[in-house]
Amino acid sequence: MSKATIRILLKENVSQLGKAGSLVRVKAGHARNYLIPKKLAVAVTPSIMKQVERFLEIERQKQIEIEKSVKTTEMLLQTIKKITVKKKIGKDNAIFGTITDREVSQILSDLINQKIDKKLIEIPDIKTTGCYEVMIKLSSSICVNLDMHILPVTVVN
Repeated sequence: MSKATIRILLKENVSQLGKAGSLVRVKAGHARNYLIPKKLAVAVTPSIMKQVERFLEIERQKQIEIEKSVKTTEMLLQTIKKITVKKKIGKDNAIFGTITDREVSQILSDLINQKIDKKLIEIPDIKTTGCYEVMIKLSSSICVNLDMHILPVTVVN
């Protein structure tokens, strides 16, 4: 009984092995009898290895471009420092409706002329006028905090 392992490239996500596109080592029998016949993986050859390296290089370049974009967005957001939102108010300075991440996204996008995805914005539960902190999570390591002032709408008769 052989305990040899071989390197394979996963074509699909396989539980307990990895995601599609991953290079993993598995026992030769498992690869030969299950993964390769089911077309879940292919054995790594020099040509496949070159393809994987090219793919990884392209992915690295894309990641570098994304990081540059995130850095410029962070710099633009840090110049803003605070945003102001005007809302109708009722009794005890309670606002009508809520402040949504979509509203904040639109305000920020207008200010910096770049689209800010609403999924990146975290807003506290806002029920009254006042000053609140909004967090924009641009990436796993870059986070920008902005002050948001909620002011009442003044009605002129």
